[in-house]
Amino acid sequence: MELRSPKTYFYLKEVFSEVELEQIGKSFLNVIRIAGPEEATTIREPGVSFNPRPARLCEILCREGDEKNLSAFIAVLASVVIDQRVAPEGFSPEETINAGAIINFPNIPETPNKPSLTKETIELCFLCRSIDKLRHLHMSSMSKTEVKQQIESIKLAVTNLSQLAPDSKLRLMFQTSLRHAEARSLK
Repeated sequence: MELRSPKTYFYLKEVFSEVELEQIGKSFLNVIRIAGPEEATTIREPGVSFNPRPARLCEILCREGDEKNLSAFIAVLASVVIDQRVAPEGFSPEETINAGAIINFPNIPETPNKPSLTKETIELCFLCRSIDKLRHLHMSSMSKTEVKQQIESIKLAVTNLSQLAPDSKLRLMFQTSLRHAEARSLK
């Protein structure tokens, strides 16, 4: 991660020990290997550098979510792999974060730091992914109608989250991202 996303690595280095950073780094590289650096529907100009989606999710979790729990970072990385297997209309916490798949995520050693997936952690990961998705929908290969449907699907799913405080920083970031995505979808 240090080479692929130095800024994200810098933020994580402020929070985690070298051992924990190594664990996040291995999971990050595994996600890139399995799922790639970006969603298949995101269009990027050739040769233009960008922060890979797994790194963006870690950055959202760290900077905007003020999260310091290693399990949440491993879970949000693992969720990227699971996202690749789920159709956009199945974009929900229950369908896109499968606890068993995250716990069995390759390269996570049997340690006390193995992800403990509370409902709050699952919702936190989902909210991070929702924010990132909304921020990048304008770069999607989806039609305007599909983008609007995606926005509505995300909005509905986030409305049903019960474990995160309505006034949390991450929820407020979601509302901002939602407003921007809705405005862009009208253009």
